[in-house]
Amino acid sequence: MNVTIIGTGNVGQYLIRFFSKIENINLQICGRNSNVLHQFAVECECATVDSIKKIDTNADFTLLAVSDNAYKEVIEQMPNVKGIVIHTAGSVPLAVFGAKFNRCGVMYPLQTFSATRKSDFKNIPFCVEASDTDTLNKIHKLSKKLSKDVRFMNSEQRKVIHLAAVFACNFTNHMYSVAAKILESQHIPFAVFQALITETAKKACEMNPVLAQTGPAMRNDQSTIKSHLEILESNADLQKLYSFVSESIANFKKQEDIND
Repeated sequence: MNVTIIGTGNVGQYLIRFFSKIENINLQICGRNSNVLHQFAVECECATVDSIKKIDTNADFTLLAVSDNAYKEVIEQMPNVKGIVIHTAGSVPLAVFGAKFNRCGVMYPLQTFSATRKSDFKNIPFCVEASDTDTLNKIHKLSKKLSKDVRFMNSEQRKVIHLAAVFACNFTNHMYSVAAKILESQHIPFAVFQALITETAKKACEMNPVLAQTGPAMRNDQSTIKSHLEILESNADLQKLYSFVSESIANFKKQEDIND
């Protein structure tokens, strides 16, 4: 099987490393960073090209792992290929391919990726979609080589998943950053939160996150909330953030009480 991967960013690098470990796959990488291409040529013993115009047009699968706002331009630059063309984005619809390719689809790994971190694809949900049933089956089979959790999701469902993921992942990590800054002001290491973060994530996965919620806003503890806001009085932005999130938590609780 011949597979071409276009893009050497965070997602691209993960895909490259995992596909390179699968037997009977001839891998080609396309990217603009010559240093990264050389690194993977040595590490994964695969072919590399530095231009989209040079990709293997006979590849069975061509995977696009580029930034969301680059898909349209990359697709326009691509030559006609005989195999299946797949993009890997959560918020980009299948329709981005237009009518350029007869067989196309989506293979979206629902995970946060950083080039410096290792992640086991076997436990990552892959959301797949395709232009037709036969193509969908082939993409599903390809995804199963990477993960045991492959799910059929259309573009609208995937867009909602991506939105929810921003709340669950990106916004949550920003809260970690805020917490780290607050701790720094008193020379307290962020590592003190490791057990707290781990337990919070476990509870959210094992029960309804609304029911797992704790804290002063959940208890309507106005005395503690006032005290916290006083500590933040030198940072108006964090005061607003604290107040807004506290109000949101309280509103969620009220809604839950009404539903009960």
